[in-house]
Amino acid sequence: MKTTLLFISMLAGCFAFAQPGTLDTTFGISGYSMLSLGAEGDDIQKILIQPDNKILSVGTSYIAPNTSAIALTRHNADGTLDISFNSTVTPAGTGSSTHGKDIALQSDGKILITGYCFNTDSHYDMLLMRFNSNGLLDSSFGTGGKVMLDVGNIGGSDYMYAITVLPDGKIIAVGQAQTLEQSSIPVAVKFNANGTLDTSFGTNGILWIDFAPFYNFPVAAWMPFASNVIILQDGNILVSGRAGEGYSDLAFAKLNANGNFDASFGTDGKAIFSGPVFHDKNLIEQPDGKILIMAKGTIAPDQGAVLYHVIVRLNSNGSPDIAFGTNGKLFIAPSQTPYCGAIALEQNGKILAIDNPDPFVYDNLLMTRFKADGTLDTTFGINGSYSQDFPQLNYYIPQDLKILADGKILAGVSINLDSNADMGLMRFNGGETAGINEKAMDIFSIYPNPTTNILNISNPENIILDGIDIIDITGKTVLQQTDNLSQIDVQNLSPGMYFLQLTSGEKEYRHKFIKQ
Repeated sequence: MKTTLLFISMLAGCFAFAQPGTLDTTFGISGYSMLSLGAEGDDIQKILIQPDNKILSVGTSYIAPNTSAIALTRHNADGTLDISFNSTVTPAGTGSSTHGKDIALQSDGKILITGYCFNTDSHYDMLLMRFNSNGLLDSSFGTGGKVMLDVGNIGGSDYMYAITVLPDGKIIAVGQAQTLEQSSIPVAVKFNANGTLDTSFGTNGILWIDFAPFYNFPVAAWMPFASNVIILQDGNILVSGRAGEGYSDLAFAKLNANGNFDASFGTDGKAIFSGPVFHDKNLIEQPDGKILIMAKGTIAPDQGAVLYHVIVRLNSNGSPDIAFGTNGKLFIAPSQTPYCGAIALEQNGKILAIDNPDPFVYDNLLMTRFKADGTLDTTFGINGSYSQDFPQLNYYIPQDLKILADGKILAGVSINLDSNADMGLMRFNGGETAGINEKAMDIFSIYPNPTTNILNISNPENIILDGIDIIDITGKTVLQQTDNLSQIDVQNLSPGMYFLQLTSGEKEYRHKFIKQ
């Protein structure tokens, strides 16, 4: 049976009277959505947009003095709490401290959470948890839905900071493991889909990422770690973190699925971007293969100790993109807050950054947009920036940033209205919608849906198409085609949900389909 496309499509003119960067008051309550789970406060870390546009958030809830647990919540697209989902806190381990750091979605809709938890010997273990799509722990994963891992095996603390899912369903997580009394080393861990270690990766599923050869001081003097991981368009794995004395350099490593370093990247698969930098997040691969990451650092030496929000861009081979900013560093604005802010890549290739720059009054927002070449986009806000105070908030700390399909901007924030912080979402009006056509649902149809191999595309108006992209639920392009645009063979894709994206000039049309 032929199925008519229900495209993700929005009016390009719907923001005609809404200044880009201003709060979207149709979301939640006047642009905000806040949820208090812990009696002592909550801290959001990451947000994830599901294919149905519902919003997952992960972080830490402080449920009692000196006691914390993982917080997992889900909101509807309009900012209301999804009451069909078990938004709650989940402790782990035997101690009183559990922290949630990152979130990923599997193709079957199950939810992966990574972090760390206190164990019986008063140290932290790496933690991986899986929840069913209704928010309840998946008892078929690990032990009762949880996997706790002591990587260093010396009674020291191990931490898991980031996670991603490979196309075959296996899981890559990264963090740090204590190896000496005063030292740690970045580590990547690969799991099978059921939570067991994939012993074909590294050594019995664990890969140590050693940046020590780049330095000439004792390893015990530094505490390097891996804090971000993504799957690249070529199918390889990119890990980033920090290294060097005082872990003030950005460090990168490129791996294949078996844990071998890609020698075409940097030096023997590793690259160092000299700091000093402090904090890093939102590792992003651009469509052209270049790599973006948000950090905080100083302009040395003439600016002394003044901290700046900084976007760093590397070429695909790990070298700095010297055409971007100053030798690969794009300094945004002075900031003395202890937080990094966040970045996101818009559909048109522009880069959006958000942070709170005020070290004393945490109720200020600064949003800045750059063109793909790193120059300010003066069509956004005032000369490229939009600043707004929120006097009703005791503080506002942006932790993650996403660009929605309609061009609007969603931030995961820790918000304080009273004595404790809440897990918060804020939605802002966007500036450009990348020419998405409001009449898309009347133009194309696809069939069959679900499909096992060939997906046919009906184009009765004979619109000239430039190409077809197949995008998985993590946002990664897994298949592209620029000829024979009336059908595409998806038989080699893993079963699950995907988006078909048709491109015609500056217009993009998307529809989700099921690969059986």
